[in-house]
Amino acid sequence: MLQFGLLPLILLLGSDDAAPASSPPATDVAQDDAAAADDAGPKWKGGLHFGVNYTEGNSDTLNVNLLGDLGLETDKGRTASSVFWNFGEADNESNTVRQRTVDNYGGFAQYDYFLSGPMFALANGSFRVDDIAMLDLRYILGLGLGYQLHSSDEFKWGLEGGFSYVDERFATAGSDTDFAAIRIGSKLDWLATKTTRFEQIGEVLPSIEDSEDFVMSWDNRLKVDMTDSWVLQLQYVYVYDNTPAAGQKRADQKLIFSLGWTFGS
Repeated sequence: MLQFGLLPLILLLGSDDAAPASSPPATDVAQDDAAAADDAGPKWKGGLHFGVNYTEGNSDTLNVNLLGDLGLETDKGRTASSVFWNFGEADNESNTVRQRTVDNYGGFAQYDYFLSGPMFALANGSFRVDDIAMLDLRYILGLGLGYQLHSSDEFKWGLEGGFSYVDERFATAGSDTDFAAIRIGSKLDWLATKTTRFEQIGEVLPSIEDSEDFVMSWDNRLKVDMTDSWVLQLQYVYVYDNTPAAGQKRADQKLIFSLGWTFGS
């Protein structure tokens, strides 16, 4: 790639007929400077996604999903945050009583401070409440370092590592736990086509104190632009807790189709 980049310069210097470059008009320079200043300024981006599924007849069900994202990037660092709420209910087998089938909400926030080159320091926190899984509250606080393996308009991928504190409180007696954990994370953003984007955020937190105690999550999103602001999103989320509340399953999965409004680049 370097030799092709230098070839025009070599040909230009070696040509006796090369004409001196003319200076661009002052108005064009002013416009370019203004555009560069805008690019260097704070960049906000985010969105709000909503999904609903309703059936009536032989089965009566209702599922509602909300997801919000907000991020800010400056020349010093970047902030990312998100919140979610999922609710579902259905008739029981006798069709006499409505019962909740899904009821969870939570949030996540992270700040990255840019160091030299592709390195950055990070601090993050998250919480989750899930009544169906008997989880009164799980919160995670962490510090670490990250490395941006690749960063372009089309493809971004970074790896993260550090230490976290995990605290889980369950509705069932004797299930509460807290532990220090190693955190391994990955963030990927791929613009597959001009209108299609794939995003993935994942983390694994194995306990330092007990190898049987660990949690992990993977959030995968496929987005298709309908307009400059409106998108269709297919989201698959996998959450795993190796030591859940008594009588509960370790893994939770959900597949959500939603309509979203977004802003920013």
